[in-house]
Amino acid sequence: MALLLPQMVATSKDSLAALTKKYGNLPPDYIEFLAIHDGAKPPANVLEGTNYSVGVNGFLSASEIISRADSVEGLPVNLLPFGEDDSGNFVCIGTEDHLVYFWDHELDSNKVVAKSFADFLNRLEPFDLSSVKLKSGQVKRVWINPDFKPEF
Repeated sequence: MALLLPQMVATSKDSLAALTKKYGNLPPDYIEFLAIHDGAKPPANVLEGTNYSVGVNGFLSASEIISRADSVEGLPVNLLPFGEDDSGNFVCIGTEDHLVYFWDHELDSNKVVAKSFADFLNRLEPFDLSSVKLKSGQVKRVWINPDFKPEF
């Protein structure tokens, strides 16, 4: 795994049973992940090899996946959400093909981003802000919530 993740508490057998009942057989690499990193909050990251920004702000714990999935309008029922980005989008496992998808809630679309959960983890890299290069004049204007930094 390219990105170091904090070790958390292992998921419970009841949570795994509930996920299996709702989503069917889970990929073994994902079950192994839950045994060590259930609910992990990784450092800033980005998925290597994509031409759009995909990253994980936090991994959903097994005990919260079903309630989160049921509360999100438009999330396809054949996707098990396991991670969320900063914008409320989800990274999911396909329940039938076990591919990893990025589901964009604003576009209501999903794109395959990895061929397996292990592939996804292996390609998740630390995000380096200095790697973002803006051209002169590329940003025309910005808005910052005044509550974010009141001293500005």
